[in-house]
Amino acid sequence: MTKILLPERRMLVRAGAATGALFACAVLLGWHAGHVVVAPGAAVEPEAWQLPQIKKSDPEKDLAALAARKPWSTSAAPTPSKAAAATNWRFAGVVQRGDERYALVVSGTDAAAKVSYLRTGETLPDGSVLVEITADSATSASDPASPDRHTYRLHGAKP
Repeated sequence: MTKILLPERRMLVRAGAATGALFACAVLLGWHAGHVVVAPGAAVEPEAWQLPQIKKSDPEKDLAALAARKPWSTSAAPTPSKAAAATNWRFAGVVQRGDERYALVVSGTDAAAKVSYLRTGETLPDGSVLVEITADSATSASDPASPDRHTYRLHGAKP
């Protein structure tokens, strides 16, 4: 019975020796891999790190992007409500920058149009106060304490 185990033991020792030699070569070859050798006289200065700069808002660019996408319909822009037509302004879209939402409002017509961002609590061109901005609408009230609200929607849905 010892004669049968002896050849198997020799094969096991040979396989173990070959594996150990292979492992030793891998360790020796890979020991210095990835290290960059720096010349003794060259000093490497670390780069100064800064926070990324906040992009300046560009209302005209945002309005052009919204108009090109036409998210409110597949046809022309929706007709403004009677109140918006009377005061000559329209709700053009919603812009989200970071955690804040802005209502994109266009006052005037054609070349004289003025684009502005408004946050919740700011006054619209008709004198009402913006009380809520959602992904596709803005709600205003002539008096924030009163329950009377007017909702301007982008997708052509009736308020």
